[in-house]
Amino acid sequence: MMLFTRYLLLFAVVTGLTINATVCLALEPAITGVVLLHGKGADPESLQPLGETLKTAGFSIEVPLLPWSGSANYSQPYQKAVKEIAGAISRLRAQGARRIVVAGHSLGGNAALRWATTDERLAAAVLLAPAHFPEGDTALKLAGESVTKAREILRAKSANQTSDFVEVPSGKTLLLPAAVYLS
Repeated sequence: MMLFTRYLLLFAVVTGLTINATVCLALEPAITGVVLLHGKGADPESLQPLGETLKTAGFSIEVPLLPWSGSANYSQPYQKAVKEIAGAISRLRAQGARRIVVAGHSLGGNAALRWATTDERLAAAVLLAPAHFPEGDTALKLAGESVTKAREILRAKSANQTSDFVEVPSGKTLLLPAAVYLS
């Protein structure tokens, strides 16, 4: 029940629902750091209002720039996001955070979910309108040929070779290195 309560209470804070002091005390903002993860095509500034609200409530905040930002446009593999999130968590811990929450919007929500499945020390994960799940049938139908093409490029030992690949869920074509596309 306590775990569910943590998720529910943080959801209330993040979504801007009316909260009272009891909620803030239950979350212990003074010892809780929150990593905010932006969505595809966005940047850390897109989460500034949310970050400021959480800072005002007493939370420590980190908002890393991720490889799917508008300026990066998938220029780095997913593993770069993993490093950025790990760095943000390390900085929060260095500032004294004993609890860590990872909250992400859209593709950042997918990253938050991934983090929650690999870091058992995480206090909570918050998914705000998480993006597509690439393993789903719709995504595979949409991007199946691109996935096959990227795998063939990797088998040919040309990981950095760029090609046109279908982006899920928009269906737009992006020019990317095969290794980045599959990450």
